Amino acid sequence: MAVIDCRGDTISLTDQVDSLSSRVCLGEAAQKCDSVMVVTRLDHRLSSNPFSLRPYLTTTQLASVPEPKADTVRGIGAAKSNLKVAGSKSFYADVSDRGRTTLAQGLTMTVTGDLGHDVSVRGSFSDRGLRDNRLVTRRFSELENIYLEVESPKFRSVFGNFQQQQTQFSLIAYQRSVQGLQLAYTLPTSRTEFAVAVPLGNYGEHEFVTRDGNYGPYRLPGRNGEQGIAVVENSDVLWLNGEKLQRGRDQDYYLDYLQGELYFTGRRVIDADDRVRVEYEFQRLEYRKTLLTASNKFTSADSSRSVTIGYSGFLSARNDPLDFSLSEDEIDVLERAGDNSDSTIISGAKFVGTGLGSYVAETDTSGEAVYSYIGEGLGDYVVSFSEFEVGDYTYLGNGWYQYVGKGAGRFLPLKQLPMPETVHLTAVAGEASLAPGLRVNVESVLSNYDRNRFSNKDDGDNGSVAGLVGLRYRKPAGKVEADASAEIVPDGFPQIARLDAIEDQYLWQRETTENSGRKRILGGLILRPSDQFSGKVSTGFSDEETGLTARRLNFETEIKGVKHSQLRMKVNLASSEERGNSRTLLDLRPELQTDFLPVRVVVRGEYDQRGLESDSSQRTDSKREIESTIGYGGVSLGGRLRENWFEDDAGWKLIDSKRSMVASMSRVIGSGNKVDANVNVNRYTQGGVKEDYQTGSLSLAWPSLIPGTALTANYRLNRRGYSQTNQTYLKVDAGEGDYVLIDSVYVAQTRGDYILVTEQVGDVSQNIDAEKRIQAEFEFAKWAANVLTRGTSFRYEVSLREIGTPESDFTAEWLLPPTRYFEGDTRVSQRYFDYRLKRYEWSAGLRTELSYTIRRDENRLEVTAPIKRKSDEVRLSFSKSIAERDNLQLGLVNRERAIAEYNRLRLNLREKRIELTASHFSGAWEWTVSSSIAREHADSLDLLAYSVRVAPGVNYSLSTRGRVELSPFVLNVSEYADRSLFLQMAEGFPTGTHWGGKIRIDIGISDTFSFKIIGQAEFREHDENRYFLRSELTSTFQ
Repeated sequence: MAVIDCRGDTISLTDQVDSLSSRVCLGEAAQKCDSVMVVTRLDHRLSSNPFSLRPYLTTTQLASVPEPKADTVRGIGAAKSNLKVAGSKSFYADVSDRGRTTLAQGLTMTVTGDLGHDVSVRGSFSDRGLRDNRLVTRRFSELENIYLEVESPKFRSVFGNFQQQQTQFSLIAYQRSVQGLQLAYTLPTSRTEFAVAVPLGNYGEHEFVTRDGNYGPYRLPGRNGEQGIAVVENSDVLWLNGEKLQRGRDQDYYLDYLQGELYFTGRRVIDADDRVRVEYEFQRLEYRKTLLTASNKFTSADSSRSVTIGYSGFLSARNDPLDFSLSEDEIDVLERAGDNSDSTIISGAKFVGTGLGSYVAETDTSGEAVYSYIGEGLGDYVVSFSEFEVGDYTYLGNGWYQYVGKGAGRFLPLKQLPMPETVHLTAVAGEASLAPGLRVNVESVLSNYDRNRFSNKDDGDNGSVAGLVGLRYRKPAGKVEADASAEIVPDGFPQIARLDAIEDQYLWQRETTENSGRKRILGGLILRPSDQFSGKVSTGFSDEETGLTARRLNFETEIKGVKHSQLRMKVNLASSEERGNSRTLLDLRPELQTDFLPVRVVVRGEYDQRGLESDSSQRTDSKREIESTIGYGGVSLGGRLRENWFEDDAGWKLIDSKRSMVASMSRVIGSGNKVDANVNVNRYTQGGVKEDYQTGSLSLAWPSLIPGTALTANYRLNRRGYSQTNQTYLKVDAGEGDYVLIDSVYVAQTRGDYILVTEQVGDVSQNIDAEKRIQAEFEFAKWAANVLTRGTSFRYEVSLREIGTPESDFTAEWLLPPTRYFEGDTRVSQRYFDYRLKRYEWSAGLRTELSYTIRRDENRLEVTAPIKRKSDEVRLSFSKSIAERDNLQLGLVNRERAIAEYNRLRLNLREKRIELTASHFSGAWEWTVSSSIAREHADSLDLLAYSVRVAPGVNYSLSTRGRVELSPFVLNVSEYADRSLFLQMAEGFPTGTHWGGKIRIDIGISDTFSFKIIGQAEFREHDENRYFLRSELTSTFQ
């Protein structure tokens, strides 16, 4: 494009430019102007130099016309950008007594803005939370928290973590979480896409039916049924009876991603034989994988025809295994295995030499080897275990597997060698318009699926071709839509994503959940004659390689706007024959919604009848359900009845029934008072035995509804299964655990805050999972103002969690949470009570607090020995304000702890402590001193220790630029009887006098630059000295 600027008038010369010779014919413009400026604009989307300015002079006034000044050219400006960059850069240096020096760095940065000429950029870069235990920052190419997007009207690129979608081919449509690069370039009649990425996991799907009242956990398997997988976070999608649910602990369901376990919340009623489908991505021992995709779509100028060519490849690098290595013998096993994954299972035990392993081998009565864990560096074998449905070992944590008998566990000393897979998919699709509103589409996919790149055995069936032909009709007004399609998918076609619809297993009445080759014909018709009525009819025929032959007819209709009502009806009919069995389905789902403003009434029902007929028997199963709810102002109340029946030669019989009362509320009352509740009270009857139980959740926040009272409560109670080993990290008193939580990872450490509880349980019954938490605070002066109540408040907090079997004398109550849920022994019980009485005397500036804390953690497990933690603490503290900012505090503490751990000492600790703390401010200086005298008695071991600790401190404030803090300490530990070093007493210090301290310097040199150094050291008498030094340099920019 070219324009001229002639004395402020802009004249277009688009049609007068010879692009080959770059000549411009001015024509009439030469008669009006003495000099002109011609601006040639290039395509700014692909060029970094978008403008070219060239002066042109007419030949008649060549000598006398000066070159134009820059300010005489109007309407022509340079490209402007509006780019914002912000972030911080940090450098760390750590030195410790372990003899290790670590250097690390961190980067956090965000980029956003407009580069000019409709080019925008968005991005974020961070390696926060990605350091390993050596605090080593990963290479920038390995960053997981990185995203960069550049976009213009024609070009788009994405780099980092994103969702890779393939929607142009219906037979290989997928959506995967990947990390890599994606490019797209669009022209008026074509679009080209390219992506190279690393998938974060492997695609998996799982279909199962629930048990009544079992809210989890449900274990998700791998593609080959392997257990113990880790699910990629937020990659899961779940459907319950064909309805998509919301993820989240405050929504419908959530996952324990590390354990691969699914839990439902109390918002949904879980019945027997509810249909659940989950799609997810999971991690396993794998080879480095690359996802490579490319496609190009060509469209005619009138959009009547289009052709799309695409390629997708999932490529596994057999010579680049992740997180494991292969020996020559293991490679030989893979080369001989072909495509049979069962042939890759080998022994997980490896002899490494006497005193170099963790396990020793013994022989049982049947002559099989049994491996026993005796500790790191004490055994002869290194053993790898894998999880199976039935095994001989159980996992006790910390790499310790224990033999529990044949078939009594879930682990075996075996490991399965992963096979490197490679999938190549080449697809061609075309679409054309046959008549107004009528289009035909054709699709063909050529696949090559090598299940084991190490072996050429069984490669004869790697190739296959799938095809699809379809017709689609759309009336311009949208009142009529029709579809018809026929597809052929061969057996063994690679499954990189979902190949069927969500409810296909149910609607086709398939016997198995595995996908197989199929020939399928589908048709559908949608009518919308008016805004008040719509109807949909669909039909289909399927012939599958498993022998399934099925037919189905589905009908949906909706009538709305009739006397403030809406009526919906779904009808599903199906019949199938598979492996000598004939199945039929009749499914009716009516729903009526009526609005009597402001009240809404909803009535819905379901009648599901399934018939099964074989050569020797005939059976009909029927589910009948009706539910009605009434809602007003965020509050709804309803009832529900469900019954399962079956009919055989003897007639109809009731299998089970369930009656439920359903109530929910979400309202804001008054000023800041909020109520969120969901309660389901259920009576389940099976075999004449009635069982009442509750599911649901309750959250209350009443800061001003009752004067002087702040109340919050959470309550949950549901039945759950325990069909596998369950590990839970339980928080205990500080210093009493075995783990600490660092960057959302539990790290083993002495004197930690958490313990690991392992539940090894059976697969025959369910249990009750109950949790309750109430917190209340009362200000007495708002009830009755007098000299005694002024400044006095009381705080009460209680939390209770119990897991146990219904046979443990479960005390179910109607709606109110009981004090205890189980009269007998529970499997896991956590109880925490905290009472705090506070008083503040305004005139004297004296604060008094009396607190009593009770904590009980009891875990009675079926295989492992009990783990119990108990503590009682009474604390009385006085805090006196001497001046405006000076303070003096005295604390008296009496504490008792009882600890009994698996394969450890049984310990009862009694501690009495006096604490005195004082602080004084003088300008920018703060002076502090804290001291304590403690007496600790371990009566079960006849140990007694006295400790005196004094810790002065000084803190100098550098105004807004930072601070300098120094806090040394002196600790003396004496003993009444001989005492060996015991980490639960005297802060882990031996007898003697010890000293040390901590120094911290935090300086902000400018608004964008700061420096921090932290050092701490301990000098122990007759023991190893310890120190740690960290220096940190941080620069922020914007």
